[in-house]
Amino acid sequence: MNRLPLAAALLISLAAAPLSAQTDRTPDLATTVPGAWVTDRYAPCQFALANGVQGRNNVLQTSVCNADDQANRPSAYSSTFYNTQGRQIAIDGVNTFPPASQSLSLDLYVDASWATNALGDVSTGMWARLNQVATDNEADAWYPIIGFSNISGAGTFRFFDSNIGYVDLGAAVNYGAWNTLSMTFTGNQYDAYVNGVSQYSMTGDAGADRLTTAFINTSNYGPNNNGTGEYTANWSNTAVTSTPEPASLALLATGLVGIGGIAARRRKQA
Repeated sequence: MNRLPLAAALLISLAAAPLSAQTDRTPDLATTVPGAWVTDRYAPCQFALANGVQGRNNVLQTSVCNADDQANRPSAYSSTFYNTQGRQIAIDGVNTFPPASQSLSLDLYVDASWATNALGDVSTGMWARLNQVATDNEADAWYPIIGFSNISGAGTFRFFDSNIGYVDLGAAVNYGAWNTLSMTFTGNQYDAYVNGVSQYSMTGDAGADRLTTAFINTSNYGPNNNGTGEYTANWSNTAVTSTPEPASLALLATGLVGIGGIAARRRKQA
């Protein structure tokens, strides 16, 4: 199984192609949830649309519950692998040739209570799987991931790099607000953005440019010393989908922000 070449392992790229240059492959939550999304690892206790959430409609709410934590799951799902709970949606089939450059972008509402883990551990993320054309071989798949976590104590956006593990991004977190997380895929280069600012770039295996799957996953840590272990992550397509008050329109016109993304490899190592 080939590892990422050291010479291409890590590149901070502030000159990466802007999201506007990509073919947007982001699933439309309003029309695909829940039917087109299937369980990834273990089903979260909630994966459903809600309206009127922080000024938006068709918000995907994905929740973890104590009934599904490691101590309470069936024995076949008792390993920590199934603490990651979510759903996935197919993008391209095995023989599909991908666009030259493509992207995924969703907004995550980061609750102010997530700034530290004083009230409980939180971790949620947007994942992607990339393969070469004509193969779905798991050993050759790449899994770029971007998300938010406070499990180290303080909240941060982070990505998973298979060579060094999870890495905290330097991007500021807008608490009590929507934050845009994006990944772009140009050939086998995977670029990461948070709120319009390029954060990270990774080079995958040659030809690993077919975006096969998108995921939303949330970690179930169970009851812990800081909280109940239950929480909800709110995800939205990058647009305000409920009608703002007139006083908010000017702010909306200047407040749309772009993107965030990351790269990482092989979900089973995540």
